[in-house]
Amino acid sequence: MELFFIFTFCIAATTASNYHWFTMSADKVTLVKSTWNEVKENEVEILYGVFKDYPNIQARFPKFTGKDLKMIKNTVDFTIQATRTASFLNTYINLLGKDSTQPAIKQMLNTMGENHKKRGITKENFEFFKIHS
Repeated sequence: MELFFIFTFCIAATTASNYHWFTMSADKVTLVKSTWNEVKENEVEILYGVFKDYPNIQARFPKFTGKDLKMIKNTVDFTIQATRTASFLNTYINLLGKDSTQPAIKQMLNTMGENHKKRGITKENFEFFKIHS
């Protein structure tokens, strides 16, 4: 569940209509960072857990659509996607808690949103995480 918490937190932040996620409390920042540090080396397990619990998310990835999750878990494509996801989360989480990094966080999240929009991923797709977290 910790894996899903981290993933959900970051996705929810990308769709925030205001910028309260720039000014989260020091306690929340500490919680997010400590939880992330416990799981960050488990990239494949993080993505696997999300896809397992939410197959509709797996269906949004053309390389993985309609494929058995257990069969793709240890493939090169799955590992690459898992590493990309974890790398983004790691950078984002490392930037949390510092006023000086707020512009970088905003840029990261905007870029991710723009990139996903090009792939047909909507704000509503991201909102799913807010509802189910």
